[in-house]
Amino acid sequence: MLLGVLRLGARTRPARAAFLRCYSSSTISDLQRVRNIGIIAHIDAGKTTTTERMLHYAGFTRRIGDVDSGDTVMDYLAAERARGITIQSAAITFGWRSHQVHLIDTPGHVDFTVEVERAMRVLDGAVTIVDAVAGVQAQTRTVWGQAARHGVPQVVYVNKMDREGALWERCVEDVRRRLDVRPLVLMVPESTAGDGCAASGRLEGGQLERWLDAVSLERITYDLSNDPSGATVHRRRLTTDDPAYARACAARERLVEALGEVDERLVDVFMGDSVDGHHERVPAEEVRAAIRRATLDALACPVLLGAS
Repeated sequence: MLLGVLRLGARTRPARAAFLRCYSSSTISDLQRVRNIGIIAHIDAGKTTTTERMLHYAGFTRRIGDVDSGDTVMDYLAAERARGITIQSAAITFGWRSHQVHLIDTPGHVDFTVEVERAMRVLDGAVTIVDAVAGVQAQTRTVWGQAARHGVPQVVYVNKMDREGALWERCVEDVRRRLDVRPLVLMVPESTAGDGCAASGRLEGGQLERWLDAVSLERITYDLSNDPSGATVHRRRLTTDDPAYARACAARERLVEALGEVDERLVDVFMGDSVDGHHERVPAEEVRAAIRRATLDALACPVLLGAS
């Protein structure tokens, strides 16, 4: 789902990518299908690990590298593998849904902030990763501000939902308050604390496999029985008699209301005869279009949840 949200509008950028390490290259004739996407965050939020999963899901790698094992694709310098951190920005190219993505993994340590600043100049969009336990941290605010200054549209990914003390609702409020942006929560976990989830908010085992899509009102199921990497995903439209339907509709209502505050075109759709003020009746394509407009105009920021 994260890769799907990243199809942001292409922007004209000067050719300043000489400082980036490129591990693969390919050509594509239509520049409208090329995206430069950056991964930014506070140190240890899971940038490189998330990058490894994106590469695997796109079919670029056969296995997911591990930072602790020192076998990731993006961190290949001896110092990076020994210390388990990214020191220099690294770029890699892969294909996704008829698009060519240039993915740039940036350092999270404050000492290497200049690497993030240099990468910002070539980005079409950025994924800001937030630790579900720690929330928005000091360097999160720094890299967010760097992206904002360069006019880079951003998506927030709340990572480490499987950790003890993970509270995604608090992270969403952190995004609203500390990053000063309107969060658009696109998905919620199907399980809640009352369903057997740990009181801390941590999701365990099968609880990480099922999510509710607030945009399409679908259940997203990661089939881990045959593929523990999570690459196999199933989607099913929720019906009104499904126990999770009310929870999904509540998430959809919050999403549409938040979008309505910044997008008049969606309000017109919402008030139209075919929808008649029912949040669940707003067509998914209209919601997606409104999310895209709000993101590109920096009026709001999509928020996704998961555990890389």
